[in-house]
This record gives sequence, structure tokens and C-alpha cells, in this order.
Amino acid sequence: MSGYIDDLSEEQEVAFLEMKKLALQFREEDEANGNTLTEVEEEIFNDETVYLRFLRARNFDVDRAMEMYLNSVKWRRGFQDNLGVEGITEESVENCLSTGESFFYGYDKLRRPIIYVRVKYHISGVMDPEEIERFLVWHMETARVILRPKTETCLVIYDMQDFGLSNMDYSLMKKEIELMQNYYPESQGTTLIINSPWVFKGCWMILKKWIDEKSQDKILFVDVEEIKNYVDEDVLIAEYGGNDPYEFNYIKKIDRVGENADYLPPWEMPWITDWKNENGEDEALNEINNNNNENQDEENPQEGEGEEKPQEGEGEEKPQEEKKSWWSMW
Repeated sequence: MSGYIDDLSEEQEVAFLEMKKLALQFREEDEANGNTLTEVEEEIFNDETVYLRFLRARNFDVDRAMEMYLNSVKWRRGFQDNLGVEGITEESVENCLSTGESFFYGYDKLRRPIIYVRVKYHISGVMDPEEIERFLVWHMETARVILRPKTETCLVIYDMQDFGLSNMDYSLMKKEIELMQNYYPESQGTTLIINSPWVFKGCWMILKKWIDEKSQDKILFVDVEEIKNYVDEDVLIAEYGGNDPYEFNYIKKIDRVGENADYLPPWEMPWITDWKNENGEDEALNEINNNNNENQDEENPQEGEGEEKPQEGEGEEKPQEEKKSWWSMW
């Protein structure tokens, strides 16, 4: 079984229910210690796919998945000297947004949000490292918010046009990999790399060492024309051979007055919610389920990213243990 919400084995279902119970226990202990869940934390707590992400990342080992989940809660609250993930505002990343190096726009054929990354606009060492880190997390949080039902990943289009060594930021890539593996597990979808020049080959050999094999299988070097295998032409922007004339531009919030008062950044445009009015969304969800269960190259959920295989004897019945305090473990 795939380990997704509608495709769980009996053992996976038991682990899923056990983790939900432990998460509720932690919440009760957390509240007893004077903490109340924020609106976003409440939303995440009630999202069953979140528990399955952590379980898949730890091969359905409940204790290890729960430990990873608690670490993510702690990280979210303490991010950047207690600014917290929820403290990241658009204004706090607007310098990165202004470069146009990456942005959301549209959904692909599998109803995944599309992220365009144009590497030539990123110059290593120019931006404040803390803003870059906020920008990475802002992207992941935005993706979480705009995901459609039963869709857990995005399509990323990495455009390497005009790439040079000044654009290669190893610290940025390492941080992104670390964030995804530790705090946003099982969230990598398909990544298409286009216009890759020969100079990137050496960089890729270094990057591969930081990426587990499962994740590498989701990274594809393709021609621009092949993007249409993943994105409908009417959705794909014209810059990459599609029919949508949209061109990214960013206006800072403080400047959205006068003739700019009606400006909307792409992640606030109607495409974010238009799908709710589409006919046939149930059929679309069925298509997503089929792809989750059958397309192992893109969404292989069998093993956790970067995880070792289960040890011999794992899954065997264990003696009943004394109830743990998840708060004290944290």
C-alpha cells in the first residue's frame, strides 16, 4: 500500500491512528503547560495528511515519526530567535521576491501548484542570509496553503538559462534540502530542470551527494517542450512555450497605491481559488488518488526520504510500554 490517506495497509492504519492519539496527548500536555495552539497550528493539527507525511518519512515507525513531528513544532515556534514561522510576512522577504528568482503560478495536470525558479536572478552572497532562509520557509508555507485537496506536493520548474557560477549558492541549496527533509518531509514533487548548461554538470555532482536516491528520482533534466507533458498549454506561461501571457513582476506592499492599488502578486490571483468552482473536481481527485498509488517515479511513498531500511524484526509485536510524556521528551 502507498501510505497515503486512502491507501493504507492494516499496519499503516494502526500506526496512523496511534500517531493521531499521541499528537492529541502532546496537545493536551502542551495546553496544560500554558500553550494554546495558534490558528495555523490548529489547521496543521487537524490535517491528517501531515501525520502521514511524517510516518512515511520514518517508514511508519510511530515513535520516530512522532519525534520528528515534535521537532518540527519546536522549530516552527522558535524559528529565527522566536520570530516563528508564523512571524514571516511578505514584507520580511520582499527583497527576495523583488528579484523574480522564484514564484508560484498555476496548477499542473496533477493539480499541483507550479513553482517557477529562474536561477539567473539569484546572485550568491548578495542577499541577507536570514532573509533567504525566511524566503525558503515562506515558499514552503505558501505551498502548504494553496495545495488542493489530496495533493501533497508541487511541480518545480528550474530554469537554468544563463546560469553561471555566480548563481550557484551551495549554502542555499543545502539549507533548502535540510528544511524539506527535517520539517516538510515527503513534500517534494517532480522537479524539472530545463536549459541546463554544461557548467552546471560539476555543480550537480556536488548537489547529488546531499540528496537521497528517492529524491533524485524526482529530479528530471528535460527539454523546454517536455514541460507540456506536465502542464497544460493554456496554464503554462508563454516564456516556456505556453499560451498564458503572464509575466512576473513584483510590487512591494508599500507601493500598492494609486495606479498600483489593484496589483495582486501571483499567489493571491484568482487561479488560487478558481478551481473550487470547476466542474468535475471529484474526477480530478480520483485522478490524484490513482497517481498517488501508481506513479512511483513521481510520488513514491514506500520509504522515507533519506531513511535507512527497517531493521530486522521491525513491526513485530512489542511488550507494552509505560505511557510516555511527549512534552518531557520535547
